[in-house]
Amino acid sequence: MYERMRTAPIGDDGLDGDPSVRALEAHVAARLGKEAGLFVPSCTMANLLAVLAQTQRNEQVVLESSAHMACPVPTAPWT
Repeated sequence: MYERMRTAPIGDDGLDGDPSVRALEAHVAARLGKEAGLFVPSCTMANLLAVLAQTQRNEQVVLESSAHMACPVPTAPWT
């Protein structure tokens, strides 16, 4: 395992250059029948992107009081 890690190709994911992340995105997109995928490092970021993709500026989102997104998360960008 260590040898595999040591010799793995490394790139800057922030600059769209990490081949491991790109391979993961392509694999998941293919399995789901989508043309592309996007890896995000946290559920909070994924939830935020999902809401932003489905709403317009100044729209409100209705959630149940027990919904995961309604629970306080210390690292949430909106807190």
